[in-house]
Amino acid sequence: MISDVDREFWSWAIVRYETEEVRDYLLGLQEQHGLIILEAMFLAWLGGRGNCLTAEAWGVLRERISPWVDSVVLPLRQQRVIWGQNPQRLEDRRALLRLELEAEKTLAQILCGAVDVNALRREGECIAGNLSHLPELPSVDLINRLETLLGR
Repeated sequence: MISDVDREFWSWAIVRYETEEVRDYLLGLQEQHGLIILEAMFLAWLGGRGNCLTAEAWGVLRERISPWVDSVVLPLRQQRVIWGQNPQRLEDRRALLRLELEAEKTLAQILCGAVDVNALRREGECIAGNLSHLPELPSVDLINRLETLLGR
């Protein structure tokens, strides 16, 4: 069942992702560092609302999303990339894109259900602090750039 939190986050994420600069940066981090884009966006969204994740809460979140990411999201992405290199697979690739979007929507629901947003520490904006939990963002520069792009 889709909650108000799911809808609010998904709408926020879509608006951000439609910005070319944001999308290109996120896709670069995905390609170079294995970033799960929606996870990073969720952490930034929480931080922008003043919801600061503890290491424990982030660990629970990562534990909850890992089976879906590993078994559904990543295999779909990998197959899309493979088929993207074959012009005869154009229709199949389009079908995979639709499946990926549905998988991402489910991931958004898992993310939103993994933590009680209302129970999180409320402070000032803590986007960088939340993003710093991600091992896929190995430097402060990457975190700060992503905070700037997603904190708009």
